[in-house]
Amino acid sequence: MVGSVRLLVVQPTPFCNLDCDYCYLPDRGDRSRLSFPVLEAAVERVLDSPYFGGEFTLLWHAGEPLMAPIAFYDEATERIRQLLARRGLPPSKIVQSLQTNATVIDAAWCHCFERNGIHVGVSMDGPAFLHYAHRVTRTGLPRDQIPPEVPISRRAGVLSVRGRARADASRCASLRAPCATQAAPGLDGGVVRQPSHGRHSSQPHLPNPHRLSASA
Repeated sequence: MVGSVRLLVVQPTPFCNLDCDYCYLPDRGDRSRLSFPVLEAAVERVLDSPYFGGEFTLLWHAGEPLMAPIAFYDEATERIRQLLARRGLPPSKIVQSLQTNATVIDAAWCHCFERNGIHVGVSMDGPAFLHYAHRVTRTGLPRDQIPPEVPISRRAGVLSVRGRARADASRCASLRAPCATQAAPGLDGGVVRQPSHGRHSSQPHLPNPHRLSASA
């Protein structure tokens, strides 16, 4: 029996500012951006499907979501709000989450997260000797320190920490904000990406509502 959709994964851009040697994602140098019509079509597909259970999480993920500008998330949030309002639903029915490497977070981003109600998770590989061993910039330089912006984010009360390897518990605890939530609370969902043949396609690539599957 198919349950309700709990998670919709959306890729705002394939581009990532890092070039980690373990990353499995293709096209990380592609700077294209998800169009708002594709985003709206994806959200509407879920809202109008028999699998809409009253609320779900929209997770911005992969490559690095913060390579899309702040204005993108302001506009996306407003469009999502309008889609819900047309159906008589409050904004709380879609919870936005975002998974990031945190390298560009500053006060402006924190304000963006706060006003748009975006929950944020920071990906970490573990303690420093692991975290920076394989994470390098596009010029090949290692990220040799945790970004100074992370404490700003922690004070804003928006960050959680998710590790791809076993993370150092004390390190993670020092970064976890009291009101933070897990960035991906469920596994039932679909992945929305911009069509590979061009960002202006009239046929967006959307998950089949009758076959929404988990995505790693």
